[in-house]
Amino acid sequence: MGLNEYMNIYLTQTCIDWLKKYVDYGKSTLQRTVSLLQKTPSSPVTCHATGFYPSGVMVFWQKDGQDQHEDVENGETLHNDDGTFQKSVHLTVMPEEWKNNKYQCVVQVTGIKEDFIKVLTESEIQTNPGKTNRGANDTNTTGSALIIVVVLALLAIVAVVVGVFIWKKNKNKKGFLPTSTSDTDSDNSGKGVQKT
Repeated sequence: MGLNEYMNIYLTQTCIDWLKKYVDYGKSTLQRTVSLLQKTPSSPVTCHATGFYPSGVMVFWQKDGQDQHEDVENGETLHNDDGTFQKSVHLTVMPEEWKNNKYQCVVQVTGIKEDFIKVLTESEIQTNPGKTNRGANDTNTTGSALIIVVVLALLAIVAVVVGVFIWKKNKNKKGFLPTSTSDTDSDNSGKGVQKT
């Protein structure tokens, strides 16, 4: 097989297969999240979608399978520091209303066939401090705990390095004192010899 034929196969088949594979890996690592947030039980419920790319993100509320436009306030699409995007949509609804009907937040991203759907339930709502109202698992808490562990580990490593440095410095100060090498040094003659 010649170089031109090899390059043609590589560029039209192998390279495309690898690009598709890396795009799939990237989709799972972009940390796309859809969260339902609420400051107090009487405040609006916010559907917050973040970690999406490209910027073509549509976020909307549905009630019993129908798009909900009443009592909905759309936020704008914003940039994240990592090049991804976020968007929030607020729904003003009383808890009795959403407990008796099926409300869900739907997130559609350009280029992704599947919608991200978060059903509004008590266990899904996260309150202001980052904890859910009813004790459901919170990935933000897990991420915070991981960051704390990493910071503590780094501090421990720094403490060990500083400790070793200080120990070595003190060891050199307390080491053997230099002695005179002269045999004729009159100040040193007879010192250290016990007279009988």
